[in-house]
Amino acid sequence: MLPCLSLWLGLVSLAAAEVADIEREAVEYRRAIRSGEVIVRRDDPNGRAAELHIWWDGDSFRQDVSSGNGYRVVDVWHQGQYLHFSDEPSDNGNKLVATVADANDRGAVGSKQPSDPRRIGMAAVDFLNLVHYPLDEVLTNPARKNTTVRQDQLAGQECTLVTITRVNGGIIRVWIAPERDFSVLRMDCEISDGRGTKSFDTVDVEVALHEPSGLWFPVHSHCRNGVNDRIDCDEDCTIQVISLNQPIPPEVFTFAGIGVPVGWPVSDHTRPDIDRQLAWDGQAVVTVERAADTARAATRTNVIYLAGALVLAAVALVLLWRFFSLRRANG
Repeated sequence: MLPCLSLWLGLVSLAAAEVADIEREAVEYRRAIRSGEVIVRRDDPNGRAAELHIWWDGDSFRQDVSSGNGYRVVDVWHQGQYLHFSDEPSDNGNKLVATVADANDRGAVGSKQPSDPRRIGMAAVDFLNLVHYPLDEVLTNPARKNTTVRQDQLAGQECTLVTITRVNGGIIRVWIAPERDFSVLRMDCEISDGRGTKSFDTVDVEVALHEPSGLWFPVHSHCRNGVNDRIDCDEDCTIQVISLNQPIPPEVFTFAGIGVPVGWPVSDHTRPDIDRQLAWDGQAVVTVERAADTARAATRTNVIYLAGALVLAAVALVLLWRFFSLRRANG
């Protein structure tokens, strides 16, 4: 009996180690994508269509959100600072003040967090709610009662199916494709209260090879969740990958990179000692007076350039007139 028991325990340990390795690979492959630029277009039946242009490099994130009204809302987390800008006018038609704050200043930043596209498929929630679910929220999370693993196919792709029983009784099934950088192709979760109410969450993910980087990354996701027969969320996301693991220019994460217009009002929460109105002058956040001086200087420079161009045009016209006059005289 003892040799058989030892063999059985060995097989159980090997299976547990394999599961841990598979889950760890799935998380670490995504985490290793240290930088990137993508455009996420999301839509759902509730009409919450939006386009998010996202850059990240290490701990720096920028997201530009466009909702179809022609305006942008931009949030940036960079080197411990938070920047916010929107060119949508306020209710009274005034410019909305741009913000500079410490990234940990809850009074200024509120509950905002950067949207990380690497989390797509790593939790069975819609894209906007992924901010609440880190990469290891499901996979590698030790808060579980049991885990099983077996080989399976999903849409013709060989997968490893990991089934996790959570401490609360919820069942999570995750289809991982080892040949595609251990990408999660499907995750579904269900939990029952034991009284006939069952909630469900599902996300299906299509990945594609981004040839410049040699990495597999999501290009489409479909998320659904609800209770029993009721659908609460039905979201489609299309992801356009622009770059992966290529350095992002640091200026992307600045007001200059955002394209904040010169003279735009700014509230700088990192400088509470300044009681004068601030504005962006194209290079830095300064007092409104200095921003106005910069704008006037830029206007003077533009006028000088325009005057110079007009003089050159006039000289060219005179030279052309003389040239044709001489030709007629010699003809």
